[in-house]
Amino acid sequence: MRKPLIGIITYRNVGEEDKPYSDFIKFQSIYIKYIMDAGGIPIGLSFPYGIYKEENISMCDAFLFTGGSLIESYQIEVLNYAINNKKSILAICNGLQTIAGYEWLRKEFNYEMDNKKIETFFNSKKEKHFLKKVSNHNKLNPFYLSRIDESKHKVILNKNSNIYKIFKKDVIEEPSLHEYASCDNIFDDNSLFEVVGVSEDNTIEVVESKDKDYFAIGTQFHIELEEYNKCLFNKFIKESLK
Repeated sequence: MRKPLIGIITYRNVGEEDKPYSDFIKFQSIYIKYIMDAGGIPIGLSFPYGIYKEENISMCDAFLFTGGSLIESYQIEVLNYAINNKKSILAICNGLQTIAGYEWLRKEFNYEMDNKKIETFFNSKKEKHFLKKVSNHNKLNPFYLSRIDESKHKVILNKNSNIYKIFKKDVIEEPSLHEYASCDNIFDDNSLFEVVGVSEDNTIEVVESKDKDYFAIGTQFHIELEEYNKCLFNKFIKESLK
């Protein structure tokens, strides 16, 4: 069976114009390992200086949006491409927040997305109106794998969701490493995604496509830190070949 090509969205360290080596891209090895273990071929997708080019991603069967500290327009543009072409999506932490940014922009643009408008509008906004500060969701900072249990909290899943069918549980314990989360009003009746998992303090923890035949899931928690979460990666790889 052919192995799917999984585009991993790299995150950019924004440098200074006069220091060319200060601007670089990165993603962690653990994401590569989980994709390979699930049967996929990982490809790091780079966007020098944050410039989106569709020809750089069209060969991919699916996309993994990883954790990070920034959201730039190219991430929104990749997400828009994936959704329009029904390419499977797995989004982690900052990746879920990217989905929130995408839904916020859809409203701002009256649900007509355009790459040039995304770049001009999104990059001009210094405040991220789709995110809110949360407390007690980054209890282990800096993070150490040997102390992972200190970072965990409960996530309550909707029993009618695809992610519930994968985990076969309505409550899971997951590591949390974020200080921001999606605003509560982002996902509504007009959104392409819906909230299907929340923490005990009602913070948005899981969203997925309303189209249940299309695999697109975002988790605020870090699924790549626990072996038992490989069931979600396995499903992601399987769906990416459809």
